[in-house]
Amino acid sequence: MSDTGSAEHSPKNDAQVEQPNTEVDPKKAHSYTYWVKHQPNFYGENAVNIQPKKVEEEQVKTLKAQEETKTDGHSAWNTAGTWEEKKLNGKFFKEVLEKALIGYKNKDGNLEITAINEVTGEGRLIVSRGKKRIGFELGIVIEYTGRGNLEGGQGTIRYREFQEDGDHEHEIEVDEGDEKRKDIQKAVESSLKAITELTLNTLLKLKD
Repeated sequence: MSDTGSAEHSPKNDAQVEQPNTEVDPKKAHSYTYWVKHQPNFYGENAVNIQPKKVEEEQVKTLKAQEETKTDGHSAWNTAGTWEEKKLNGKFFKEVLEKALIGYKNKDGNLEITAINEVTGEGRLIVSRGKKRIGFELGIVIEYTGRGNLEGGQGTIRYREFQEDGDHEHEIEVDEGDEKRKDIQKAVESSLKAITELTLNTLLKLKD
């Protein structure tokens, strides 16, 4: 008598199907980027695209132009005006002083600044909480030439240490062999205070 109640058996696959690994690193699961990337609707309309974007050439030019035209002392990116420090070298200070001092004449008109021969040292422009400060320690060599009754005379005023806090150690030099040496020396000495103040004020205005 045949057995009609034999059970049906499902065929077995020769190869076991490999299940994908769905385990998530616990550290990554709690990260902001994980949620934004794997849960795109988590923030609803406020969802953001965190994929890096290439900065176009035009954007670079625009940012550079904004940086060059800023007048408030801090960088374009530093809109809050928090702490920022910019180094200023001797070449920069030399160009500033050349524009402000060359052509200056004393009150008698017999002494004129004709060149800024050298500026050494460095300074810093500091922006902190929207306020600007400038500091510097420079060596400055100013060339002068005699005019009028001192025509032909020349020499230099050498500031060995010129600082924003009022330390302006100086030395007056007159070309050797000048027959008007004493008169030139006297004219420079009487004009020194005005020249020093002009130099200092020019440098301090860089923070404005």
